[in-house]
Amino acid sequence: MIVLKRFMTKKILNNREKIKNKIEKLINRYNPKYVLSYIAFLYNFASNGNLEILCLLREKPILQFLIGLYLKNDNYSTKKPDLKKIFKLIQLTSKYFSFFIFSEYLKVESIPTQYIGLIKQVNPEIYPFQLEDFVDNVFSKIDSFFIKKVGFSPKDAIDFGKRVVEKIEEKFKSTVNKLKQNKLQETVLEDIYEVFTFKKDEFYFEEEVDVDKFEKYLKTLSSEFGENKNFDSPLDENIIFRKPFIHFENDEYFCPLPWILIFGLPRIFEDIISDEKNSQTKTWQRYKEIKSSYVEKKAYEFFARIFPEKNMYRNLKYKFDGENHEYEVDLLILFDNKLLIVESKSKNLTKKAIKGNIQRLKTDLKKIVEDAYEQGKRAVEYIKSSEEAVFTCKSGKKLQIKSDNYNSFYVINVTLETLMNFATNLKELRKIGLFSENEFPWSVYLFDLDIITKHIEFPSIFMHYLKERLNAQKENIFQSFDELSFFAWYLEKGNFRVETVENYEKPDLIMLHGWIDIFDEHYLNGGPSPRLKIEYEILEIIKTIEKLETPGFSDVVITLLNFDNFIKNKIATYMNEKISKTKKDYKRHNFSIIDKKLNVGFSFISQYGRQDLREKLSLYSVLMKYKTRAKKWIAIGKDVTDK
Repeated sequence: MIVLKRFMTKKILNNREKIKNKIEKLINRYNPKYVLSYIAFLYNFASNGNLEILCLLREKPILQFLIGLYLKNDNYSTKKPDLKKIFKLIQLTSKYFSFFIFSEYLKVESIPTQYIGLIKQVNPEIYPFQLEDFVDNVFSKIDSFFIKKVGFSPKDAIDFGKRVVEKIEEKFKSTVNKLKQNKLQETVLEDIYEVFTFKKDEFYFEEEVDVDKFEKYLKTLSSEFGENKNFDSPLDENIIFRKPFIHFENDEYFCPLPWILIFGLPRIFEDIISDEKNSQTKTWQRYKEIKSSYVEKKAYEFFARIFPEKNMYRNLKYKFDGENHEYEVDLLILFDNKLLIVESKSKNLTKKAIKGNIQRLKTDLKKIVEDAYEQGKRAVEYIKSSEEAVFTCKSGKKLQIKSDNYNSFYVINVTLETLMNFATNLKELRKIGLFSENEFPWSVYLFDLDIITKHIEFPSIFMHYLKERLNAQKENIFQSFDELSFFAWYLEKGNFRVETVENYEKPDLIMLHGWIDIFDEHYLNGGPSPRLKIEYEILEIIKTIEKLETPGFSDVVITLLNFDNFIKNKIATYMNEKISKTKKDYKRHNFSIIDKKLNVGFSFISQYGRQDLREKLSLYSVLMKYKTRAKKWIAIGKDVTDK
């Protein structure tokens, strides 16, 4: 078996190299201006005959890879290609990526880390409003460093980037309108090249200082041919992500990937500051502190949308096992009988880890995820082992917690690095020696947490999502590169229960591909705001239960949310029917229903006034629970005179 695998790997690697040689021969024959601009244009404009090509371009970093190869050499051909050659180049590169991913997977007997490096090159990991907030509250805090180092500030870079993108969009729309009546022909290659090309005098600035800044911006973010000499693999450092403009003769600037001008800024800024990191200067130390503080502050802000601030405690300290050493908790949230420990990490994956160095990956993920879980777990152990755990707030005030008041403890790891399927599939990390106890936190990218907390209406619903999400993680059937796809599934389905298929067996794998589109549609195109698909009546019940704050109320809500969607719909329908009847005839009306899969029942009584309502409801529900032999029972009573 090992011999066969080695043989397969060698054969695939040979085929991969043959294809790469064909790609390089093709690009050496043709002018990069026309090849790259046409592919960039295809990426944004799908004519009827190019849907297949469009799909390839959006799923794989084909354009990015070809740019990297072109920038390896310090000279290039001026020959104009025909469209067939460009399409052939796209298909060859797509085939190369298929071989690349598979061969890298065979070489490493663990998780395919390389795929993450490729996905990161295709999809922005953050929405524009989030990026601007991040830049404003992190990089702009060290404005003086950037102005001194490169001659412009992070805010200048955003403003200039927007102006360039707007200019490209104007030209793009004009060219598309010109081509609407005609199919794309070779004769329009010049027009298409013009879409992504500009000269600095095309931009008007009122102040001379802004002209100077813009020139320095272009110089800093421009790559030259021959500057990408060591680029050989899609996972190698590609200069286009640090310098998204390609500088041509006659002071022309070519930008085939305009999204990098905005979404690539954090990476660009970190590259500018990297010399400070190597020397561990005061500027680098300050930057690290600002970044760490930003993650903690934002995590608090996002959770405060859901939970009452009186239940949230930041930067707590405690001593465990009589040790002199003090431990810290970034954020502790108390909600009903649930306790959440939130640990935030601002570290990034190193380049070696993204390229597939397993030891480096293990070290990075331990710092970013496993250490956070261990910190949270230690705090949970302290609370459970103490009759009354004592935490000290920054103000010196003491927070005392009795473990008997809590039946559920959760550790949440908030990261500034988008860990993609590492975070959404932590169970796989056991293959590289992490999480040996088979227990996991909920690890979530900071800006995914931002979106999730915008679209959850009640704390109990968040607790239900968290519980369902952790169960799904243990079951390990759902796969996705981002948490928002999981959340989108939850909003649609209300749970992560997997229905049996043929022969009464569960599927081995469910890929959540494309589920994130509902958030893109909302935040990028002004579409409807995604929300949990649940009956209004059920939400009203949840609202009422949370207001009462009877101990254990969140368990009641979670049980209610666990009901099958069909059952929830029936509950809403029957409730309206009974309330209407009571209002008409002034009599008491009731119904009961049971979810047989969960073996949990629900009873409802409507009447005029509250007299004996609690007693009648209690007696009725106890009787129904006994009669059906159900595990649990929820009972709701309604005085129809209440608003």
